[in-house]
Amino acid sequence: MPTVIAATPNPALDLSMTVDKLEPHATHRIATAKRKLGGKGLNVANVCAEQGYQAVALGPLSSADKEAYADHPDTGLHTGVEAAFSPTPQPVRCTWAIYEKTTNATYILNEPGFEHAREVWDDVVARVDKHVARDPHSVVTVSGSLPPGTPPELVESLIAAAHRAGGKIIVDTSGPMLRTACRAGLTW
Repeated sequence: MPTVIAATPNPALDLSMTVDKLEPHATHRIATAKRKLGGKGLNVANVCAEQGYQAVALGPLSSADKEAYADHPDTGLHTGVEAAFSPTPQPVRCTWAIYEKTTNATYILNEPGFEHAREVWDDVVARVDKHVARDPHSVVTVSGSLPPGTPPELVESLIAAAHRAGGKIIVDTSGPMLRTACRAGLTW
């Protein structure tokens, strides 16, 4: 089976909570929110590892967030996922999912993320290069949103890194990043 190299340009700390009913202008008491390191690409890595694939998770992540979430068995990556994050001083963004029992509705609130230095993005691409070279039959996935200030050529660089050693690439995103990926030669 090929290795799945899951790139997440905009990892998140996912916070999930349940309320009986959201009341305007009221204070709500909730049970402790569930916290889990997420983002579409990290979710891909976790599911692939659960299905028996070798999986690598990469993207920008501070050492403090990695230690607090990714390396913790209850809030982080599946035990079968190799963590290959690029260090950044920026904190991970937060996303909130609020489930309202009385209406069976879920409300999602997402921070946009934080800008990373060019060196962080260069490191992400270099890590894709390294992992695809290690397993030329790899499948690289790029999933989710981009944080503000991301270089417009990032997706092209990730696709080129996957192709250099013969890897395949899947891009799961929308808008300008998806159009760029289509022009740059994604596999799926």
